[in-house]
Amino acid sequence: MKKILISAFLLLVLGVAVLHFVPNTETGITGELGVEEDIVINAQAPNVNNTIPYYKVIKEERIDKSEPNIITPKKLIPSKDEAKNISNQYLQDNGYMPEDAHISDIQTLYMKTINTSTGENIIESKEPVLVEVSYNRRLGNLPVVGPGDTITVSLGENGKVIYFFKSWRDLEPAGRIKIIDANTAIKNLQKGKIIRKSAGIDNPMTEINEMKIGFFSDNSGKEQAFYKPVWIFRGTDSHGNNVTKYVDGVTE
Repeated sequence: MKKILISAFLLLVLGVAVLHFVPNTETGITGELGVEEDIVINAQAPNVNNTIPYYKVIKEERIDKSEPNIITPKKLIPSKDEAKNISNQYLQDNGYMPEDAHISDIQTLYMKTINTSTGENIIESKEPVLVEVSYNRRLGNLPVVGPGDTITVSLGENGKVIYFFKSWRDLEPAGRIKIIDANTAIKNLQKGKIIRKSAGIDNPMTEINEMKIGFFSDNSGKEQAFYKPVWIFRGTDSHGNNVTKYVDGVTE
C-alpha cells in the first residue's frame, strides 16, 4: 500500500490559506482558568521599566491572495536564501512591507510517497511543493505575540508567489502605561489568570525556561482598541510539549 503524505508543515499552510473560513480558537480573553500545578521557574526575568509605551489601533489591513492548486508538486522551487530575497522584494515592490516586520520563519513543504506494504514506512519519493516565508512584528525591541499581525508569502515554481496573506494593524503611540512586575506576573500565571492561548485540553506547564515582555495582537478581524503589554511565558508542559502562555501585563 502506498500513501501520499504531506509533511506536518502542510497543516500550517492550510491553516493560513483558509484562515477566513476556519474559526480561530484563540480568544484573547483574560480569566481564571484554574491553578497551574508544580510550575518551576527556570528563567531570568528581563530588566524592564515599570512603565512602557502602548499603542492605539487606527485600522487593520487584511489581504488574502491565492493561486489555484497551490498544493501540488513542483519541479523547481527556490532555496531558503533565495526565498527570503524574493519575498522581501515582493513585499517592497507592492508596498506590503511594514517597517516593523521581520522574518520569523522559512519553511519548505514536501509531498512524500510512503510505501507501507512491508509493514514499514518507506519513503519512495519526496517532491517539493512550496517555500513559505513568515513575518512577525516587533514594536521597538519588544515582540508582538498572538494570532494577529502576520504576513505569509508562499513561493512555488521558479520563485513565483502563489499565496500571500497579510493581517496587520496600523498603530499610533498612546503614551506610557504601568506594568506589573515579574513576580506578580508569575503569581497570576500560577493562578491561571492568563490570556487564553487555545481551546481544548491544556496540560499544566511544568517548567518555564523563558519570560519576556511583549504586546498581544488579537485575531485578524477582531476589534482591538489598544496594544497593551503582556508577559510572555515559554516552557514545557507535563508531557514535554512546548507551551506559550500570556499574562496581562497591565497593573490592576
